[in-house]
Amino acid sequence: MHVSLKFSLHVFFLLIIAVFLFVFLRVASSVNAEQHQFYRFQLNQFKTTHAQLNQMIIEYRYELLAFRDNFDKELAILQQLHAELTHIPAFIDAVNQSVMTESLAQQVNLLMNKQAIIIDFRAQSKQLKTALNYLEVLNSQMAGASFQQNEWFLEFTLNELLSKIALFNTAKDAELAQNLHAVVENATAFKTDYEKSSNSKLMEEVIDNVNIILQAKPHVDQLTTNLLTLPLLANLEKIESIYDNGYQAALSQANTYRVTAYLLSLCLLAWVAWLFIHHLYKIRNALKRANAEISHLNTKLEKENVRLSAELDITRQLQQMILPKAHELAAIEDLDIAGFMQPAEEVGGDYYDVIQHHNRIKIGIGDVTGHGLESGVLMLMVQTAVHTLLVHNEKDPVKFLGTLNKTIYSNVQRMNCDKNLSLSIIDYYDGQLYLSGQHEDVIIIRAGGKIERISTVDLGFPIGLSEDITDFIAQTQITLNPNDIIVLYTDGITEAMNSQKKQYGIKRLCEVASHFWECSAEIIRQNIIKDVEKHLGGLKQMDDITLIIMKKRDLLVSYESMCGVGELV
Repeated sequence: MHVSLKFSLHVFFLLIIAVFLFVFLRVASSVNAEQHQFYRFQLNQFKTTHAQLNQMIIEYRYELLAFRDNFDKELAILQQLHAELTHIPAFIDAVNQSVMTESLAQQVNLLMNKQAIIIDFRAQSKQLKTALNYLEVLNSQMAGASFQQNEWFLEFTLNELLSKIALFNTAKDAELAQNLHAVVENATAFKTDYEKSSNSKLMEEVIDNVNIILQAKPHVDQLTTNLLTLPLLANLEKIESIYDNGYQAALSQANTYRVTAYLLSLCLLAWVAWLFIHHLYKIRNALKRANAEISHLNTKLEKENVRLSAELDITRQLQQMILPKAHELAAIEDLDIAGFMQPAEEVGGDYYDVIQHHNRIKIGIGDVTGHGLESGVLMLMVQTAVHTLLVHNEKDPVKFLGTLNKTIYSNVQRMNCDKNLSLSIIDYYDGQLYLSGQHEDVIIIRAGGKIERISTVDLGFPIGLSEDITDFIAQTQITLNPNDIIVLYTDGITEAMNSQKKQYGIKRLCEVASHFWECSAEIIRQNIIKDVEKHLGGLKQMDDITLIIMKKRDLLVSYESMCGVGELV
């Protein structure tokens, strides 16, 4: 009870420190560097855009922009930037936020004023530019006009007006303006003197456009001055100054909390380290006791492993013992047979057998699901059941496989496992193969290398999966001629996977078998197994591998003399 209370107090104080640490760290991280950089970027962008707009106003005023102005675009950018600036970062304190909000409201009014002045400026500038442009047209007309000797005053006046008006547009010279007004008044006063002249209309148009320019130019200049002197930039610099002060204050506060959080972290780590070391001393004795118990259990486990290894070894030896022997296969006169089985583990789940009974040859090949002890035991059961049915001279394929299935199904239920197997049974006599049962495709290599494949899907049903499979059992007949070859195999060959995750495949199996069709069954078997090993490239096989090669003998041919005994690819 005392230990539990002490532990609870430790946990309580640790939680309190952790809460304070969390609060300090939260405040210390409140100044978001990305937000600060973004807000500063918007401020600078506003300055840059405002400067660009003022530059555009000056260029537009003095005819440097011949193209359509972009005032609306620049104003839209300024309004968008202003909208971004209204999102003041949360780390700015309430007082500075309030002042900034007030200045930003003033900024809106200034932007609206600038927009209104630009509308007037654009209209007045357009009127001024139109008059100036028309004067250029009149100037060209005057160059082609002819004046009489008594029209020297008219010619002189036109030249004076046209030469001085261009200078007047770009200058702020009050004396020049007065001079132009005087010239216009003089020309107007003598209007009756040149009414009958062919150039009177030219004179009137020049005077009219000069009057327009004299009236519009001062107004445009005043609008230009108003646009350039609006305190937008000064107001923005005020906002910038307030923001920088708020940012520095927030940063200073965050640094203070950061140092405090650092000190609290050191205290917390020191306390946790002390508790950890103290706890290590407590569990050291418990570890000693646990190690002693583990050592005892390891001794028992080693004994159990030795026993299981012995059982597996016995099962593996039993499997190898019941495989058909070389002399049994050699005693079969009509067929040249070679078999191979290599389990993926100590005990495999593949089954194959070749049995000569009276004048018939019975060949069986199957694949129990999985591999290991249960699969190996089931394989032994199948081998025993096949031999038993053969001894009792059962020839009917439906009864043969049906009885075998019931036996295996009963044993699988007793074992309480979910194993089953694919199984094909082949009966051979008088040059005919009788195939029944469901397994992999049967490959036939005819003399000359032609490939045939027979599916067994419709010839049976997995053994041990259902109690009665007689309705699914069928039989097909295959005629074997001299030098014809039958290839039986399990999926450990066709599904062998290399390092590129590519399967060996039935197509490659057919090609290798067909390539060596002239050789003996043993040479064909050796070449197929070597090609599978080449495909694996040193990788461990993941499933049991079984292969049976049967070749109809041709008594006039010596296979060894053709291929060489043991010759490999």
